[in-house]
Amino acid sequence: MLYVGGKESVQADILLTADHSVMNNFHLKGRIALPFYGSGEMFPRWLFAILVGKPDHTNGVVTYAPYPLRKVEATLTDAGFSVLTISPSHLKWFLPHAKILGIHTVDPLGLASKPFFYEAIKGNQQYSTTYFEQLLRQPCIQEAKKHGLKIIIGGQGAWQLQKSPSSALSSEVDTVVIGDAENTVPQLCYDILEGKPVPKYVSSNKRSYDLNDISTIRNASISGCIEIGRGCNRRCKFCEVTKKNLRWYPLEKIEKELQVNRNNGINRGIIHAEDVFLYGIKGFIPNDTKLTNLLELVYRYYDEFLITHFSLAAVQANSTLFKKLMEIISSHQDFIIGEAGIETGSARLMEKTMSGKALPFKISDWAEVITESLGLLHDYHFIPYCSLIIGLPGETDHDVVETLNLIDDIKGLRCILLPSGFTPLGIFTDLDAKKYNIDSLNPLRKELIKKCIIHNTYWTNQIGKIILQGHFPLRLLSKLWYTQAHLKGLISYYRSDAGKSSA
Repeated sequence: MLYVGGKESVQADILLTADHSVMNNFHLKGRIALPFYGSGEMFPRWLFAILVGKPDHTNGVVTYAPYPLRKVEATLTDAGFSVLTISPSHLKWFLPHAKILGIHTVDPLGLASKPFFYEAIKGNQQYSTTYFEQLLRQPCIQEAKKHGLKIIIGGQGAWQLQKSPSSALSSEVDTVVIGDAENTVPQLCYDILEGKPVPKYVSSNKRSYDLNDISTIRNASISGCIEIGRGCNRRCKFCEVTKKNLRWYPLEKIEKELQVNRNNGINRGIIHAEDVFLYGIKGFIPNDTKLTNLLELVYRYYDEFLITHFSLAAVQANSTLFKKLMEIISSHQDFIIGEAGIETGSARLMEKTMSGKALPFKISDWAEVITESLGLLHDYHFIPYCSLIIGLPGETDHDVVETLNLIDDIKGLRCILLPSGFTPLGIFTDLDAKKYNIDSLNPLRKELIKKCIIHNTYWTNQIGKIILQGHFPLRLLSKLWYTQAHLKGLISYYRSDAGKSSA
């Protein structure tokens, strides 16, 4: 038996944790979670700490953990291991008894592409990277390693350690798991506990396994996040997710995880998939029955929810169904948030890098699909965060002009535009990663950044009124912050030296 702060607690062979940028409960307010998760770059550290809070725990064992970590926890528990998910600040009490430490990471080396807006208002500080390094360099971890502790790294940012094997942090790690950990971590842990040698890198992107075989979470996930499917059928060439076939969890399995979160006091959640509106199908036209049943199930357990990702093409592909769904949602909550990829306004560049993005429509109709879809979202208080990519392979100035024209077309529609530099993933993994920043962009691309900042300056104020209604202190704080942040963004843009740009 272990004593934490003088109180009796359990011990385990395997510990799981994550750095503070992802291991916190966001005060159980799912509506503010998405902009913060794994980030913090957009805010001063003191404000980030206030807004996200500290991990809730009982004697060091967290009450809420990132959903991927809960999946690994459940997988290892079902495989017969003793495992605990621990607050990063309480590891020192547990590590002397542990043999394996698994760490979930989002952006360990700062290689993930960040919206230029973050850079404009905060410089190049990478809080997610800083927090990860602080975690890995804790004296208690260094001491435990001397006594045989093995460290496994996984999560959406694990690829960065494989991409940079000579980095100082990579040398601190025994094994890096790329892809779905459920297929690889149990055997990896067996081998470590039996004293067998383990590989530095383990990859799992199997297309064929059944989602029914994946363990159901046993403890609550941060912000009530629930996964409803994996993979994507749009096959964008720059995306890792498309390496896995599209599969959906049955409603019965989804309900079990909703119950876990609700039983732990969570009544607001996040529904995760690469395209939530395609739930239950293999094609590209949303299904009425499947989506309606999904919404009805979610509302049995959550008072409100957000979605992580959706496609603008799916919204437009069945606009009648979308209106019906939004009427259901509107009867429960005042707004809904989700992230969608615009990426570019150039049909030529889409054909080259993401030919399935517009399906079931033609790529030549992409700009029209975007404007009509955003128009529908606007009418129903749907708040989309829309990504744009600068520097896609083969991008020309003409492609940028087409994106600029598209931004002009949607300036009257509620959305947040998040332009960022291209990150070489998917089939482009072997390309050298070019670190884009505002100063490296040519005048045309800087103009794109400026237009996005101006667009966001107006719409963040409008969106803040919607999201934070009834939360006057947060609304006032956000208004003050966003006002000065966007001013700083514009100042950063005008100060950048266009004459020295090279992109």
